[in-house]
Amino acid sequence: MMKLNKAAMIQSIQDIKRSDKTWVKKADWLVNGIDGIRSQRSEIEADESFMPLSHKTNDFDKWFNENGVLLSGFKSIGHLMSRVKEQHDSLHEIYAHIYTLLVAEPKNRSLLQKVLSFNGKKIQPSEKNQARIHLEYLKKTYDEFVEVLEILETRVRALEYTELVVR
Repeated sequence: MMKLNKAAMIQSIQDIKRSDKTWVKKADWLVNGIDGIRSQRSEIEADESFMPLSHKTNDFDKWFNENGVLLSGFKSIGHLMSRVKEQHDSLHEIYAHIYTLLVAEPKNRSLLQKVLSFNGKKIQPSEKNQARIHLEYLKKTYDEFVEVLEILETRVRALEYTELVVR
């Protein structure tokens, strides 16, 4: 018999919301650049911290495999866990599309494309436009993800003392 620590579970849900917000910010930086000191947009060089993580190897997956499994056992919560997982997986897929368009594919251009663009990383207007569309979808998906996590947090807060004992 194990007792679920409600405060720790709520904190972990809040941490997940914050950690995935980082990926939305990174996608925005890739698409729009970073605001400089003079409020001007400047292009950024994406380092390895921008590389997409597999949705199966990040902090969320560790959390889901530990806490999500526990939460799935509660009647008032179990059905939410599949929605949380779906939304999270979608976030990673959309971010990976943005990264591929703006970072990975420009490096893989043909020699002719590199010569014509004078820069192997030149991004075409159509690619930038596609990335902007993906960014808007990413933001919408993140908002939906947070909404589901907030419902989950509310349900965890509402758990009665007797429900916190996991057999």
